[in-house]
Amino acid sequence: MAAITNIRELFINNQSNQENGPYFRSEAAKLIYYLVELSGETQQQKLGIDKSLYRRKEKAKEWRNKISMLIVSDKCSHLFATQANKQLNYLYARMIKYAK
Repeated sequence: MAAITNIRELFINNQSNQENGPYFRSEAAKLIYYLVELSGETQQQKLGIDKSLYRRKEKAKEWRNKISMLIVSDKCSHLFATQANKQLNYLYARMIKYAK
């Protein structure tokens, strides 16, 4: 039962932050979950990834920087912040590989 409580502690929101729903403490926790736990179309949808990010380097960079500012491990103490940053950089590298 303690393990379940600890998992909940990572993601459960205090009721004052409704924009992140009832499951996330913060926007950073939500983004980290999307980056670390989701994949494929679901991940792309939740992270706002669309074809335009694969076409325009500047737009992909803006997308990455917006997320990175919230989850950078220097500012975010979340247990999976480093792992999420690695996944974010991986996704970004794929985007700019073919972008103009």
